[in-house]
Amino acid sequence: MSTNLSELHREHLLWRGENAFWHDQIREWELEVDEAVKSLSQVEQALRDHKRRLEAHAAAVRLYQLEADRHEHQLAEAGRAPAAAGSIATDADHATESEHHTKRRSTHETLKRSHHALMARWSSFMKSLKGDD
Repeated sequence: MSTNLSELHREHLLWRGENAFWHDQIREWELEVDEAVKSLSQVEQALRDHKRRLEAHAAAVRLYQLEADRHEHQLAEAGRAPAAAGSIATDADHATESEHHTKRRSTHETLKRSHHALMARWSSFMKSLKGDD
């Protein structure tokens, strides 16, 4: 029976060591969470900044559409009154307009990729908080 008691005692010592290790790890994790909580204002600010970029892009798209609509109206007028054709945009003007559209498309695609990446990381983060990882 003494062998059995010795084994039990060794196991209890092992468990005590494991418990001490777990407490050390938990303390490290608590410190990491404390640091994460301190950075919440930075996360909030980053999300607000992203929202402002989206709003600014939406406004730029609206203004761009107004300009495109104005140009389309000029083309329609020129079609109805050929004498007014001289007041519409030239081929060079249309080339410039096309270049602006290409830049606008590129800007939109860049913002879209950035937004999708941010939201994917956010979704993953939120799932991890729920324990759905």
